Amino acid sequence: MRIRSRHSLTLAAAATLLLALSFGVSADTSLFDGSLPSSKQRKTRDSFLETPKATPFDHSVQAAVDKGLKHLVSLQDPETGAWKGDVGLKYGVGRGAYTRDARKQPHLGITALACMALVANGTTPTSGPYSLALVKGTKFILDNVKEGGQVVAYGTRMYSNAFAVLYLAEIYGMFGGEEIAKKLRDAISFIERNQVGDGTNKGGWRYVPKQNDADVSVTVSLLQALRAARNVGIKVHQETIDMAREYIVRTYDGGDGSFVYQPSQGFGRDSFALTSAGLVALQSAGNYTSFALDGITIRFERSYRYLESKRPDQHERMLSTRSCDFAFWYGHYYAAQAMRQRAISDPEAWEAWNNKNRRHFLKLQDPATGAWLDEIGNWQPDEAAYGTAMACLILGIPNNYLPIFQH
Repeated sequence: MRIRSRHSLTLAAAATLLLALSFGVSADTSLFDGSLPSSKQRKTRDSFLETPKATPFDHSVQAAVDKGLKHLVSLQDPETGAWKGDVGLKYGVGRGAYTRDARKQPHLGITALACMALVANGTTPTSGPYSLALVKGTKFILDNVKEGGQVVAYGTRMYSNAFAVLYLAEIYGMFGGEEIAKKLRDAISFIERNQVGDGTNKGGWRYVPKQNDADVSVTVSLLQALRAARNVGIKVHQETIDMAREYIVRTYDGGDGSFVYQPSQGFGRDSFALTSAGLVALQSAGNYTSFALDGITIRFERSYRYLESKRPDQHERMLSTRSCDFAFWYGHYYAAQAMRQRAISDPEAWEAWNNKNRRHFLKLQDPATGAWLDEIGNWQPDEAAYGTAMACLILGIPNNYLPIFQH
């Protein structure tokens, strides 16, 4: 689905954005100046995927996304520019494993996802009905890149750090800006410094810095941020990338193609979400059918079959807002990316997956508000920024606006 045309950022538009971002403060002409060297500019679509003429269902999907985005923007905090959410973490499995430390705080991770959802569906900092919302959200993220490079606010953890850095890399890759580049460099340095350097968890990351522990979920989110930064010319050490991938390979179960939470747990705690994330991380090496390391070759076809058999909304009769637990949208976020990359070798598989996403997600949308509800948002429309951002972001992947979703 690609109904809207891509907007371009002119120098005049960049100046307008700069003034909006500064909120009256004198302009720094290096911010969002669009002056990326041509070698860092990203293509706007994947040439091997043709864009068919929009169908009536395409328009229905677009209408649902538009309604979702309208609701999402209505949830933005006018004072901070952030989207609010509960700050917490998940220990263990099952309903209720999510622990909340604080309620309804300006949330870095949710703000980054909301901004990516806007960009994924055609908003730029100077065009579209939600451009000001995007600018305010971006400013909130930039303001919370601390000295030393950690991106943190109101007690958020490394997941939020990862999504914030990923978003900054994407927006820098599209619009440039030396101030963003500087903060990106600091943020990448912080991520690299806090990678586990030895032991069972070597190469990974965990919820908080210097934890000397790791899991595949946090590790993939940070690896994707590193990849996005590297794609736009920010220095990332190859050793950091290699160590992270080696960690992820240690979580792979060759029996069924799944990925497990931690290598130390053995092959017992696999899931749709973890396998989606692990697969995307290894695809980022540039081969979309297999990954080879130290004489071991992981063939992705087994993992693709695992995802097809384990998706939580396998059948329409299974659709229920109450089934959208902590991992539902996170899993679908990475699964859609994995299947999108699969399109290089099997475009029909991607089309089938994406069409099922579209049918099912539309049935899960709250008809009254346009929100997508889940456990993280307490199944309440006025707390549904995370679920709504994720759904709009996933449905926007075929638009090819965000470089991280391209090949």
